[in-house]
Amino acid sequence: VSEETYTLDRNRTFVAQLTRIRDARPDVLLLPNVTQDDSVQVREARALGIDAVFLGSDRWDLHSLRRVPQAEGAFVSHQWLPGLAGPAEAAFSERFTATYGKAPRSTAALTYDAVMILAVAASDAGTIEGTGWGRAIREIRDHEGVAGLVSFDGSGDPRRGVALSTIRDGTIVSLRLIQP
Repeated sequence: VSEETYTLDRNRTFVAQLTRIRDARPDVLLLPNVTQDDSVQVREARALGIDAVFLGSDRWDLHSLRRVPQAEGAFVSHQWLPGLAGPAEAAFSERFTATYGKAPRSTAALTYDAVMILAVAASDAGTIEGTGWGRAIREIRDHEGVAGLVSFDGSGDPRRGVALSTIRDGTIVSLRLIQP
């Protein structure tokens, strides 16, 4: 019912855009932005009387946003959430926590998967030179990483799952992992 934009070099208030959105009376509000903007946006939206369900993307930092009461009930897609991807993820999380004294966040899991994909590609290609290595990466199918299955199917873009979660009572609730 409405689409609004903003630029990163402006003040961090979104009242003008949110007022126009409020007047369109949406049921759902997609905010595919970074947390420092989304946390302001959800606060301002609620202050303006917008009662739509918020949808967020993997750019949201749920660990921070879960402490924003106005984000209650938001649904968020992620590349990784602990507890959803099975035994490999559980073992990774356990090792990470034992080593660093805290639970891993998505950047740790995704970095681990990326390094493991590079190792598989180097082994398959027998080299770490650009052309052979790149070809080997594009040929990876159903790599079982800690964040789920990853395939490249001949392209340089990974095909991978998405984790869905919500915020309930200030807690991140993992809903499900949808595999490609």
